[in-house]
Amino acid sequence: MSTSSPLLPRKALIEWISSLKYTTFVTLTFNPNKYPKDSRSMSLLSGGIKTATKSLMDWDAQLNRQVIGPKWLTKRSHRRLVGKAFVENLDTNVHWHIVCTPPIPRQPDRPIPSSAAEELMAHEEFSQIAHATWLNLCYNGDTEIVPISDHRGIAEYITKQCYRGENYEGFVPLGPRLS
Repeated sequence: MSTSSPLLPRKALIEWISSLKYTTFVTLTFNPNKYPKDSRSMSLLSGGIKTATKSLMDWDAQLNRQVIGPKWLTKRSHRRLVGKAFVENLDTNVHWHIVCTPPIPRQPDRPIPSSAAEELMAHEEFSQIAHATWLNLCYNGDTEIVPISDHRGIAEYITKQCYRGENYEGFVPLGPRLS
C-alpha cells in the first residue's frame, strides 16, 4: 500500500470536479460475494486496485465501441466518454464512482438533445448500454446511473475516500489521453 501524499487538498479537488459540469453520475459495483462463480469479481480480493482499474478501462473501451463504433479510438475526442473515476472500499465492496459526459452516438443525422425530454431519452439509452456493458464484464456487478443536478454535492461524495492510500492512486481520468 502506498503512502503517497495528495497533490491537491480535498477542498481544491471538490472545486475542480464541481467546475467541470459533467452531466452524469455512475456507480459501478463488483459485488464479489454475490455469486462466487464470477472470476473477475473474486480476483479483486487478490488483485486490488490493478484488477479494479483494468475492469474500469475495459468498461470505458467497450462502452465507447458500442456507442461510437469499432474505430472509436480514432474518432474525435468530443464524441467519447469523458469523466473522472474514483475507487472506493478496496478492502470490502470495491466500486467506482464516476462523473462523466456520456459518449455521443455514431448516427451523424441524430440531433444532440436539446429539450428535457430528449435529454431524458438520451440518459435512459446511455444507462441501458452502460449497465449491459458492465454486466458483460462483471457478472456480479451492478450499476447506478443518474443525471447530476448538484455538482458540488456529487464532488464531495465521490472524493470522500480518495486520500486513503491506494484510493488516491485509484483516481482515473476517462477519455482522450494527452501524449
